[in-house]
Amino acid sequence: MKPAELLANRYEINLSAAWKDWLNDSVMELKLPGMMRKAVDVTQLCEPGPSVIWPGFMLPDTLPVLGNDYGDWICVRVNPSNDLGELIYWYHGGGDWIPVGNTMAEAVLHDAVDQFRPIRTQMIRSATESRIDTLANVLARLNYSQLRNWLGRSLPGDDALLILSEVIEWIGNQDHNAALRAMRQIGWCRDAIACDLIESYLQLPVQVIAQREYADLLDIPWFPDYINLLFDCEQASDAQRVAIAAAATKWDGWPQQDWTKASSLASEVLQRRHDLGWATAVCGWQQERSGQTDAAIDIYKRGVFGSAFTDQGVRLNSHAETDENGKFAAARLAHFRDVLALEEDKYIQLFLRRRERSLLAEVCDFWFQRAEKSESEGDFEEAYRLFYRAGWDMGVSRMQKYKSILSGLERCARQAGWNGMAKVAEAHQNCLPA
Repeated sequence: MKPAELLANRYEINLSAAWKDWLNDSVMELKLPGMMRKAVDVTQLCEPGPSVIWPGFMLPDTLPVLGNDYGDWICVRVNPSNDLGELIYWYHGGGDWIPVGNTMAEAVLHDAVDQFRPIRTQMIRSATESRIDTLANVLARLNYSQLRNWLGRSLPGDDALLILSEVIEWIGNQDHNAALRAMRQIGWCRDAIACDLIESYLQLPVQVIAQREYADLLDIPWFPDYINLLFDCEQASDAQRVAIAAAATKWDGWPQQDWTKASSLASEVLQRRHDLGWATAVCGWQQERSGQTDAAIDIYKRGVFGSAFTDQGVRLNSHAETDENGKFAAARLAHFRDVLALEEDKYIQLFLRRRERSLLAEVCDFWFQRAEKSESEGDFEEAYRLFYRAGWDMGVSRMQKYKSILSGLERCARQAGWNGMAKVAEAHQNCLPA
């Protein structure tokens, strides 16, 4: 039995021709160009409790398919229609994740192009010590005919080969943003590309002042005060700018972030989905800094339901805001608690009022209790979504809780006819320690 058939039978899913190509044929033997080069052994995934699954950390509707031998994985979502859908890059250092397209070819190309992102103080994902090759070798691998042929026939779009050639040319010329724009124009891994470009508009300019010595010079705490300044450098006072300029010798003028372009990209993402915290943070903050408080609050109220694992806070230097409330949107809503005194949404109220227990425990219980109620009423689809939130909105305070959460996900998915998702939840559950 071929690997694709084994996987389809194990998880009761339907596989497209592209996925069969990836799992069965020589694609698995390709010299992949980025850091993600270790394709998971399908026989591993077919075990009752696959050892490559990180239960409670990886999303419970995903299977890992490509790793970097450092703990990070590209994972694929199993859909209610019992097929494979969106791919996400899952980072083991905290469980953060970001979508990287709907095909393995998009994920592989993005991983390769990402190696050419200018080196920053903070790497987004894949810590610097996990880098395994020189950029020249990455570029050489992208130019191997076998890989280019596979990318050309597997990437979506009629002009895939042409755009692929342009992307490779741009990164060869060390123009990372031009490569990103070419990929964005054709629609490849558009959410990841949006975040990449936002980082270049907001965080690349401030790297020149991202030095602890400047925080010490100003006698202000690196965290949270100076980190907040790096998130939006216009928050710096005139005196702070003068002091930093006097200390710096390698730059001229104050950094210029492009919040207009960044918020435009974030707004475009929010037109498609509201589950990515970084898009909410950038779009909402731009409204705040423009004096549009009501518009900002509306954005935060919609986006606060996105998972804390999607904020990309360290990457965008927005994480100082999340220290107490777990999410940027939640922190900003708490900042406006006086304006929201009559807020009726019980979930939002969790972030506005005093808490007697940990926030993680309160949020988890909030969703878990509603999941149990929906399940008892026979609304299994809604119950599945609520159990999902219980475990992966902000995480849990006790790992044991994942046993009941994953059990609930398995039961409800099965009752909803989502057999593939039930099988995946079962596999995650089987990986939990006894």
